[in-house]
Amino acid sequence: LMDKPEQFKSFTYFAKENEKPYLFNFSENKTKMVFCFFENAEGAKTAKVEVFDERMRLLWERTHKLNVKNDDYEIKDVSVNNAGKEVLIAIRSYTEGKKVNYADGKVHLVWLNQYEQRTHEQQLEKAWATDLKCAFNMEGDYLMAGYYGQSSSKPTLASGTFSFLYDARRGYLKNSSTLEFREYETDDMVKNGLPKPSDMTDKVRALVPMVGGNLIMIGEQEFKSSVIPPKRRGEKPTGEDAMYYRDIIITNIDKTGFISGNAYIPKRQKDYEGFEYYNSFSMTRDRYGIYLMFNDHINNYSDNAFTPNKCYNADKLRTQVNFVQIFSDGSYRWSEVYRTRKNKMPFFETLYLTTTKQIIFLGRYQDNNIIGKFEIR
Repeated sequence: LMDKPEQFKSFTYFAKENEKPYLFNFSENKTKMVFCFFENAEGAKTAKVEVFDERMRLLWERTHKLNVKNDDYEIKDVSVNNAGKEVLIAIRSYTEGKKVNYADGKVHLVWLNQYEQRTHEQQLEKAWATDLKCAFNMEGDYLMAGYYGQSSSKPTLASGTFSFLYDARRGYLKNSSTLEFREYETDDMVKNGLPKPSDMTDKVRALVPMVGGNLIMIGEQEFKSSVIPPKRRGEKPTGEDAMYYRDIIITNIDKTGFISGNAYIPKRQKDYEGFEYYNSFSMTRDRYGIYLMFNDHINNYSDNAFTPNKCYNADKLRTQVNFVQIFSDGSYRWSEVYRTRKNKMPFFETLYLTTTKQIIFLGRYQDNNIIGKFEIR
């Protein structure tokens, strides 16, 4: 049973439209936590950083003035090291006029502690960042990594991955790397009713340091469709309000900052009835690996081969629950956990890794719940 909360902390923050009001993250060993937020409208480019220990005791705080020259920007991620003495802030900036000029986009990484700070700025060649994260690796160095785009007609479409690794002691750029995606499926190969690869926006879910010094970046392809009003009177609206979730993306960045590979874990999901807790995927991890679970339609699998035919949407009878174990070197193993024809309970977003290498998960549909458990090697 859980005890009563030991500490409460309240914040007064300011956020612009479509901007996250605050960001927070935990250290790799889960003993430290960092919060980053804006305090008022006048100081929209001033970020407040606060670092706490595992009992929510304030270790240190600092107000940092963001030195971003482009018209607009987004703080995409924050990170804190295991000692709680260093913090990273990852920023994406771009020029805004009548239209957003993504080609002028830059990425910024701020390193700071209680007394010092460094600001790094990078611009990708003939490309721009669509999403990014930051992290400390097990070697003590730090980096920012994410996805980049190159199509002005579809600026949020990711073409590949990038990384910039910096020396922990002196702060110089040690290495930069990019790697283009190799799609296994093109738009003309997709069956009617399924989302097309070119419609997707790739989102970075996590950048996880591994015990060998490398980092594994986990992302997912998403697409939000909406109802399109009719152009002429008497015509009917087209389209629908729905959220599509496509492949999971695995990227391995070695300890030198070199991107050694990108891999796809295919799936097809569609949420249009408020079943978002059954879609996308859930993740747990330790410093030796990452563990994922997700639902998909059974018709998309034939003899362990992926043959996409349907978009899954919380179907209690035709669900296949899948598990993926990603090893510390970036390789992975996929396996089927169960099908729901018997228990009628798909996987429900809750996934936990125990200290004895057991996976505990929740299956649920409407008022029915099950707790499942299995061991991993």
